[in-house]
Amino acid sequence: VCVDCHESNSYWNNIFVDSYYGTAVNPVTGKTQILINRTTCAGAQVEQGIWNIVTLLFLIVGISLFVSYQNQVEVRLDEGKTSASDYSILVSNPPDDAVDPEEWREFFDGLLGELTGEKQQQVTLCTIALNNHRLLKNLVQRRKDLKLLKTLLSETCELSDMNDGAAVDAAVTLYMEQKREQDAKVNDGQPKSVFKQFAAFIFLPFSVLGKILHFIRRKLGHLPTEPHQLWGRIQSITQSIRLMQEFEVYKASAVYVTFETEQAQRAALKALNAGRFEVWTNKRVLLEGFALFRRNFILDIHEADEPDTCRWCDLDSTGAERIIRRICSLVVTFGMTLLSILTLPLIRVHINTIFYSVILSTYNIIIPLVVQAMVSFEKHPDEGDKQQSLYINIALFRWINTVVVTDLTTPFLAKLGVETFDMMNSVNALLISEMVYSPILKFLDIGGIIQRHYHAPRAKTQELMHDNFHGGYYSMAERYTDFTKVLLLCIFYSPYYPIIFFFGVGILFVQFWTDKILLMRAWQTNPSIGPETSRFSRRYFTTAAIVIGAISAATVYANFPFTNLCNCPDGDDKCAVDVSQMYSNVTLLSGERLESVATSAVALKFCNQAKVSFPPDPEHQGFDYVWMTKSQEKLTTIYGWISFILLVLFAVGLFGHRVTTFLLSLWKGIYEPSGFDQQKDFTDGIGVDSFAYVPQLKEPGFTFPLLACDISKINSDLIGWKPLLSDK
Repeated sequence: VCVDCHESNSYWNNIFVDSYYGTAVNPVTGKTQILINRTTCAGAQVEQGIWNIVTLLFLIVGISLFVSYQNQVEVRLDEGKTSASDYSILVSNPPDDAVDPEEWREFFDGLLGELTGEKQQQVTLCTIALNNHRLLKNLVQRRKDLKLLKTLLSETCELSDMNDGAAVDAAVTLYMEQKREQDAKVNDGQPKSVFKQFAAFIFLPFSVLGKILHFIRRKLGHLPTEPHQLWGRIQSITQSIRLMQEFEVYKASAVYVTFETEQAQRAALKALNAGRFEVWTNKRVLLEGFALFRRNFILDIHEADEPDTCRWCDLDSTGAERIIRRICSLVVTFGMTLLSILTLPLIRVHINTIFYSVILSTYNIIIPLVVQAMVSFEKHPDEGDKQQSLYINIALFRWINTVVVTDLTTPFLAKLGVETFDMMNSVNALLISEMVYSPILKFLDIGGIIQRHYHAPRAKTQELMHDNFHGGYYSMAERYTDFTKVLLLCIFYSPYYPIIFFFGVGILFVQFWTDKILLMRAWQTNPSIGPETSRFSRRYFTTAAIVIGAISAATVYANFPFTNLCNCPDGDDKCAVDVSQMYSNVTLLSGERLESVATSAVALKFCNQAKVSFPPDPEHQGFDYVWMTKSQEKLTTIYGWISFILLVLFAVGLFGHRVTTFLLSLWKGIYEPSGFDQQKDFTDGIGVDSFAYVPQLKEPGFTFPLLACDISKINSDLIGWKPLLSDK
């Protein structure tokens, strides 16, 4: 019996808990009293909570040991194999007119000569990237259009050289004449059969939608509808390319220098290791005079990433442009997250939790694909940087969508509810969906099946058929977010549902084997981005998942038992009422009527148990209204300080290291070599481990990357891949 809940009945006035609030006439006094259906579960006692603390500490120790093991494996693998990045450096701020490779070779050879006292040629390769991304994009679009035109014309003739303008003109004219003849025959022919007319009627909406999309794409200039239109666009792009090559002057945007030995690379990095202030102001402070390019320019250098991770069209983008595009991607991600927050609760309440969990898991699969397409419009100097941006966007969506939405949209009083749409039943359905539905949907690879078994047999050329057998795309960022999502889900809801850790083990076990099979048999090969994504995940998001989960668990134990009811303080006149153990004709807030209800015959008062401080502390209850037992107060104090200590350690580890490193880098360079010098020359591994920074663009629809430079004087073994015999 609650003596003052009528003043706060809005807490119960929702579909989740309106059946917990009822009114009835007291058979003793004849007055109307409020009856609250409350749980008597004592789940926040030291005996229960200590096991959650032990589990949390076990996770921290286990993950720490695993991280240490991963670091050792990374070092061992790095030392066991040399690559181009071990011999190369990146100059990210070259002078605009420094486009002569010989000038860079002479500078670095002279620099190493000053350091060693011996004159010798140590620079093996030099690649200068220009700010010609508009030219490259036009060249790529021209290649795409030529490929599409060749496919369309293959119905009438075979063209061996698409650069032969006269032959292409004749083929386009022949194609259009044949099409006009076919259209005339169709219009003069027999009427369609009843079956064809019925099929056309059934698929009319899809046909109309396809024509609308076709019209929009054509108006935007993305889809010429006929070969003559496509050929006209190709000629226009070709003219633009010639004008760019003739009148535009391109500046150097980045320089990749590859040395013959690792020792030379490390010596150059050490000698040119300038502080941020020196680079920004171009004023020498600690740098030696012979380390200045052209005797007056301070270079900003870094150890280069792998050649196949370079994004050549984005190297000339500015920092402001990169930040603005990333912010736009985050805004779109938050918009999709908001859409999820608005739609999922409706499905959960008005349909059922099974369908809710299926839709949520489907969101977790589909939205990352949208995010990947969105991130592709961002500017990133390398694939590792792109993967980090992708990781942040996907992790934010998945964490909020999987973990936060269910908790956020569940009223406080329904946290321990037993209805089918209450929180724990929803979480249970989500766990089953993540263990069964998501892996099955991923394993089926529906898109790959359609490509291989529908589009490939209908391909008009051998090259188009090959395009359908590339394998499914995957990203390390997306796979790591799946792991941290499960980790956060388990720790976050463990106080409510301790068995959730066993579900988490099952989900990760299924994920591991599903990913392993797809990696070996279905997915395509990705660029060798190195351990960047793995380090980024475990340094920030894995630790953040543990800290957020610990804070949530501490808060949950402080909120127990989620009833908003407290014992009356001594001397409270409002609680001095006669209560009965049996009430009849109880009217619930939902409108339902109960014939009889048994009560505890104890008068209680309303108190807001959701208002807790951080770290959670029993003192926040106040002096008048207390809902915690002595054991719960002890557990809340212990867990509250544990969560606070973890938060402080996380903040110090996250920001302390970065802030300290940044402040040191302002004054002096902070480069330190890692790993051992393998004592191998770069030229000894050409074609095996050593590849050059050959500008090339990976584009959908092409079996191999498109080369963006003249390779007539380059050893083909330096490119990094070999064409098929039919493609030579």
